[in-house]
Amino acid sequence: LFTNMNFERGLKTGLFQPLDFERSLDDYDIHWITHGSVVPPVALSICYVIMIVVGPKMMENRKGYNLRGFMTLWSLGLAVYSIMGSYRMLEAALYTTLDSGIRGVVCTGVVLDKFPVRFWTITFLLSKFLEYGDTALIILRKQKLIFLHWYHHLTVALFVWYSAHNNYGGSNLFITVNLTVHAFMYSYYTIKAAGYRLPRFVNIFITTLQITQMVIGCSTIGYLMYSGPKEDCKTSIAHVASGGLMYATYLYLFAQFFYKTYFAKRPQFSIISNTT
Repeated sequence: LFTNMNFERGLKTGLFQPLDFERSLDDYDIHWITHGSVVPPVALSICYVIMIVVGPKMMENRKGYNLRGFMTLWSLGLAVYSIMGSYRMLEAALYTTLDSGIRGVVCTGVVLDKFPVRFWTITFLLSKFLEYGDTALIILRKQKLIFLHWYHHLTVALFVWYSAHNNYGGSNLFITVNLTVHAFMYSYYTIKAAGYRLPRFVNIFITTLQITQMVIGCSTIGYLMYSGPKEDCKTSIAHVASGGLMYATYLYLFAQFFYKTYFAKRPQFSIISNTT
């Protein structure tokens, strides 16, 4: 995400000094994460789709499980991870902006060779498949599983892996923004799962953050499309087409959800409650 110049500058200030756990992946060949076979992510996603189809049917004649304690710990773990990851990635993004401008931030692919960003980019790629567990919790509790929820989880995981596999531009900007939004989102889920009620404006704030993320995603894809495939801004027609379609549908679905939930006279569902 950042050049040698600003990386060295960050090391001198102590900002980028890796913590012990951020060196835990040092002895592994980490490039298999992105340059290896596409079979694992596709297989996991197929299993996810099967769970979406079969899971609710299996729960039809069963009572929903009370998973409040587990949900609290699950959300807390993802919240702590997202908070720490977003801090590190925003740190790197700041130095990239100072050194290379907005283009440097937008066009960067996945970083696998710089401390401590390497740890967070690797674990982020894996976490997108771990978050399939959010859907499992909804099914086991017999909550309403809306299209936006599972469509978002499925396509994000596959697009992130596809982008990382090809080291396309925009990858680290997406990681940074996604971790930042999830830091707020999973913190909210943790509080809610613990049984506390928060004011309605908090729900609105979380959904607004999600919509903002989609606007940034659309803008990033638009920039990559405008810049075209270049040495410092790698992309492809398939990349901008799939990314553009994904972010455009996200933006539409989240905006539609925002209107129905907060402005329609009788809101029928809530992505906030359904994903805790």
